[in-house]
Amino acid sequence: MQHLAGLVMEIIFPGWFIWHALVGIAFGYALRLFEHAVWRSMQHERTGSMFGFAMLIIPPLLVVGATLAYISVVLSALVIKDGAAISFSAYLLSAFWAFLWLDVRVFLRGRS
Repeated sequence: MQHLAGLVMEIIFPGWFIWHALVGIAFGYALRLFEHAVWRSMQHERTGSMFGFAMLIIPPLLVVGATLAYISVVLSALVIKDGAAISFSAYLLSAFWAFLWLDVRVFLRGRS
């Protein structure tokens, strides 16, 4: 098991992951902004600015989304042995966590 963990970390080092994560995070960020724009258009009362929301979510998106994506890719790489599948999952998991981190935070805080 120790050899397998070392092999995974040789494949998925942070320098390799960062470029995959940036593409995935950009896609997840765009989806979150689209979702917020749709939600905002359905509200009857005035909500905050779209630009303010867009700027507000960037720092935690980069920190929380990228961290959760990296952990997810490392754990999935223990199961997936194909390099192309690991590379593709790095894009997908980065987009997934970049989009979903805000909902996970609300869920963990217990708000509805």
